[in-house]
Amino acid sequence: MIEIVDINFKLTSEGIHLLRNKYSYQIITYEKVENSYLVKGKSVKNWIIVLTFGIVFLTFSIILLYYLISGLSVDDKSVRLYNIFGNGLIGIIVLAVTGIISIISALKPIPIIVIVAGKKFYKLRLLKNQKNLDEVVLFFISYRINVERGTFKT
Repeated sequence: MIEIVDINFKLTSEGIHLLRNKYSYQIITYEKVENSYLVKGKSVKNWIIVLTFGIVFLTFSIILLYYLISGLSVDDKSVRLYNIFGNGLIGIIVLAVTGIISIISALKPIPIIVIVAGKKFYKLRLLKNQKNLDEVVLFFISYRINVERGTFKT
Protein backbone atom coordinates (compact mmCIF):
# COMPACT_ATOMS: atom_id res chain seq x y z
CA MET A 1 0.00 0.00 0.00
CA ILE A 2 1.12 3.55 -0.49
CA GLU A 3 2.42 5.87 2.19
CA ILE A 4 1.23 9.41 2.70
CA VAL A 5 3.89 11.62 4.25
CA ASP A 6 3.31 15.10 5.62
CA ILE A 7 5.48 17.33 7.79
CA ASN A 8 4.30 16.11 11.19
CA PHE A 9 2.73 12.72 10.44
CA LYS A 10 2.98 9.73 8.10
CA LEU A 11 0.24 7.27 7.17
CA THR A 12 1.40 3.70 6.53
CA SER A 13 -0.09 0.23 6.70
CA GLU A 14 1.18 -0.04 10.31
CA GLY A 15 -0.72 3.01 11.51
CA ILE A 16 -0.39 6.75 11.97
CA HIS A 17 3.21 7.72 12.66
CA LEU A 18 3.62 11.00 14.52
CA LEU A 19 6.84 12.62 13.30
CA ARG A 20 9.37 14.90 14.92
CA ASN A 21 12.36 15.95 12.78
CA LYS A 22 11.32 13.32 10.18
CA TYR A 23 11.58 10.51 12.76
CA SER A 24 8.62 8.61 14.14
CA TYR A 25 8.20 9.06 17.89
CA GLN A 26 4.76 7.46 18.30
CA ILE A 27 2.60 5.09 16.28
CA ILE A 28 -1.18 5.06 16.59
CA THR A 29 -2.57 1.82 15.21
CA TYR A 30 -5.80 2.00 13.25
CA GLU A 31 -7.53 -0.28 15.76
CA LYS A 32 -7.05 2.33 18.52
CA VAL A 33 -8.72 5.10 16.51
CA GLU A 34 -12.29 5.66 17.69
CA ASN A 35 -13.31 8.74 15.68
CA SER A 36 -11.79 11.17 13.24
CA TYR A 37 -12.95 14.61 12.21
CA LEU A 38 -11.96 16.93 9.37
CA VAL A 39 -12.01 20.55 10.53
CA LYS A 40 -10.50 23.87 9.50
CA GLY A 41 -7.80 25.30 11.71
CA LYS A 42 -4.74 27.53 11.80
CA SER A 43 -1.46 26.48 10.21
CA VAL A 44 0.54 27.15 13.39
CA LYS A 45 -0.19 26.03 16.95
CA ASN A 46 0.29 29.33 18.80
CA TRP A 47 -1.23 31.53 16.13
CA ILE A 48 -2.05 34.39 18.51
CA ILE A 49 1.61 34.76 19.50
CA VAL A 50 2.75 34.59 15.86
CA LEU A 51 0.12 37.16 14.88
CA THR A 52 1.21 39.46 17.73
CA PHE A 53 4.87 39.25 16.68
CA GLY A 54 3.87 39.98 13.08
CA ILE A 55 1.90 43.07 14.06
CA VAL A 56 4.74 44.27 16.32
CA PHE A 57 7.34 43.80 13.54
CA LEU A 58 5.15 45.59 10.99
CA THR A 59 4.41 48.47 13.38
CA PHE A 60 8.07 48.79 14.32
CA SER A 61 9.08 48.91 10.64
CA ILE A 62 6.54 51.70 9.96
CA ILE A 63 7.83 53.72 12.93
CA LEU A 64 11.43 53.26 11.79
CA LEU A 65 10.48 54.31 8.26
CA TYR A 66 8.90 57.48 9.63
CA TYR A 67 12.05 58.38 11.60
CA LEU A 68 14.26 57.53 8.65
CA ILE A 69 12.29 59.73 6.27
CA SER A 70 12.09 62.59 8.80
CA GLY A 71 15.88 62.38 9.11
CA LEU A 72 16.17 63.34 5.45
CA SER A 73 14.79 66.81 6.22
CA VAL A 74 18.09 67.78 7.85
CA ASP A 75 19.70 70.62 5.87
CA ASP A 76 23.34 69.57 6.33
CA LYS A 77 23.51 66.06 4.83
CA SER A 78 26.71 64.08 5.00
CA VAL A 79 27.78 60.80 3.46
CA ARG A 80 27.18 59.12 6.82
CA LEU A 81 23.48 60.09 6.69
CA TYR A 82 23.06 58.36 3.32
CA ASN A 83 24.93 55.32 4.63
CA ILE A 84 22.60 55.12 7.64
CA PHE A 85 19.61 55.67 5.35
CA GLY A 86 20.58 52.73 3.11
CA ASN A 87 21.25 50.38 6.00
CA GLY A 88 18.04 51.52 7.69
CA LEU A 89 16.03 50.71 4.58
CA ILE A 90 17.43 47.18 4.56
CA GLY A 91 16.43 46.74 8.22
CA ILE A 92 12.96 48.13 7.56
CA ILE A 93 12.42 45.82 4.61
CA VAL A 94 13.52 42.77 6.64
CA LEU A 95 11.21 43.71 9.54
CA ALA A 96 8.26 44.42 7.25
CA VAL A 97 8.63 41.18 5.29
CA THR A 98 9.01 39.17 8.51
CA GLY A 99 5.88 40.83 9.92
CA ILE A 100 3.83 40.21 6.78
CA ILE A 101 4.90 36.56 6.56
CA SER A 102 4.07 36.08 10.26
CA ILE A 103 0.62 37.61 9.86
CA ILE A 104 -0.15 35.54 6.77
CA SER A 105 0.98 32.28 8.37
CA ALA A 106 -0.96 33.01 11.57
CA LEU A 107 -4.22 33.68 9.74
CA LYS A 108 -3.95 30.99 7.05
CA PRO A 109 -6.65 28.32 7.46
CA ILE A 110 -5.73 24.72 6.66
CA PRO A 111 -7.53 21.38 6.97
CA ILE A 112 -6.84 19.45 10.17
CA ILE A 113 -7.76 15.83 10.82
CA VAL A 114 -8.47 15.28 14.52
CA ILE A 115 -7.89 11.68 15.59
CA VAL A 116 -9.58 10.47 18.78
CA ALA A 117 -7.82 7.43 20.28
CA GLY A 118 -8.97 6.52 23.76
CA LYS A 119 -8.96 9.61 25.95
CA LYS A 120 -6.37 11.41 23.80
CA PHE A 121 -6.86 13.34 20.61
CA TYR A 122 -4.23 14.21 18.02
CA LYS A 123 -4.40 17.05 15.51
CA LEU A 124 -2.85 16.16 12.15
CA ARG A 125 -2.24 19.37 10.22
CA LEU A 126 -2.27 18.83 6.46
CA LEU A 127 0.50 21.19 5.38
CA LYS A 128 1.95 19.45 2.31
CA ASN A 129 -1.11 17.38 1.34
CA GLN A 130 -3.76 20.10 1.21
CA LYS A 131 -4.39 19.45 -2.49
CA ASN A 132 -4.46 15.68 -1.89
CA LEU A 133 -7.08 15.83 0.86
CA ASP A 134 -9.30 13.29 -0.89
CA GLU A 135 -6.43 10.78 -1.03
CA VAL A 136 -5.85 11.17 2.72
CA VAL A 137 -9.56 10.66 3.46
CA LEU A 138 -9.67 7.61 1.14
CA PHE A 139 -6.61 6.21 2.92
CA PHE A 140 -8.45 6.42 6.25
CA ILE A 141 -11.58 4.91 4.71
CA SER A 142 -9.54 1.98 3.35
CA TYR A 143 -8.68 1.14 6.98
CA ARG A 144 -12.35 1.46 8.05
CA ILE A 145 -11.95 4.85 9.72
CA ASN A 146 -14.76 7.23 8.82
CA VAL A 147 -13.64 10.88 8.62
CA GLU A 148 -16.54 13.10 9.66
CA ARG A 149 -16.62 16.60 8.25
CA GLY A 150 -17.60 19.36 10.61
CA THR A 151 -16.79 20.66 14.04
CA PHE A 152 -14.87 18.86 16.74
CA LYS A 153 -15.61 19.45 20.41
CA THR A 154 -13.16 18.35 23.10
